[in-house]
Formats: sequence, C-alpha cells, structure tokens
Amino acid sequence: MTLKLNGSSSGSVSIDAPASTTSGADITFKLPVADGSSGQALVTDASGNLSFATAGVTQTVGTWTPSDGSGNGLTFSTAVGHYVLTGKICTVFCHTVWPSTSASGQVVIAGLPATVKNIDGSTGWDMCGGSGRASTQGPNVNYDLTVRGVKNTTTAKVWSSRGDGGSSGYQFPITTMGANASGVDTAGGILQFTLTYQVE
Repeated sequence: MTLKLNGSSSGSVSIDAPASTTSGADITFKLPVADGSSGQALVTDASGNLSFATAGVTQTVGTWTPSDGSGNGLTFSTAVGHYVLTGKICTVFCHTVWPSTSASGQVVIAGLPATVKNIDGSTGWDMCGGSGRASTQGPNVNYDLTVRGVKNTTTAKVWSSRGDGGSSGYQFPITTMGANASGVDTAGGILQFTLTYQVE
C-alpha cells in the first residue's frame, strides 16, 4: 500500500509499506507532537512512538563520587570525580584523599558513572573494561600504578604493576594507601587516576 501526498503546485511524496512485516504484525507509528531542532532525526522507542533526537554520537559531561569498593567501609576525606561519556566510551578522572587505615585487601574504587562492559564475554577474566594510569602522593612513597575497570560493575581495581585477575601478587594494597613510608597508619595519602573504558 502506498500513501501519496501531492504537492500544492506540482510533484508528490509517497510512503510505501513493506510487502510484509515481521510475523505479519500490524505496526503503528505515532508521529511527534512538534517539529524537532535543526540536525535532529526521527528515532523510535521500539514501541512505535517517534520523536526527534540529535543524530550521531552524544556526549555527556558530569561528576561522580568515588567511594571505597574494597568492602572495608573506608571514608575518604576528599572524593572528587569527573567524567566524559561519548557514546559507549567513558573516560573518568578520580581524586581521593585516604584515611589512616591498616585494612587489608586491594585498593578498589566504586561509583563509576557507567557499568564496565564485559568485553571478552567470559567469566574467566576479572579485568576487560579498559585501563588507565594511577599515581599516589602523600605520607607514603609515590607509586606509578595501573587501574582497570571490573567487568559488569561500576568499580575499578588498582594494580602495582599489571593485573589480570589471576594473581594477587600485583594487587596494590590498602595498607600502603593508609600508612606512611615506615608502615605507620597515617591519613592523607592521595590517589589519582584516569581510566577510559567501554560501557555496557
């Protein structure tokens, strides 16, 4: 079936339905109530409702609040995060100032603004959502570190050299962040990192 609209003086515009629809379904499209802005395109919500939206990749800039993801319930005296989300790629910046602590475990930061994608599709690897560089400053010695997103979560783990989830030998320990160079519990350690990862 063809819907044909004639121009006011000449010519016409036609809309053709396909010869058949998926499973022979009856499909209805509901047009928007108003015109869109320049450069926008018609998009569907998968229920037949059409609206105008910006075509192409969208970019969102915002803030997030880093928190302790190790399970130790640590509270940072300063926790600042910024992010840029471009399509399915997210780049985050994290700045935290740590408390005095001798808690065990690996440094894990929670609260990422978007879920880390499971790129390899398996459960055998803990890290597959991207990688970035991290550094520490403060009462303990300075370190150059690696940070990696943890798949299917909004957390990132910090590694002293490299980390693939298969060895705890490279985990960057909380005890280092919460102590001075002599191993005495001391507040004020600073952890900063940038991380770019694909989102779910």
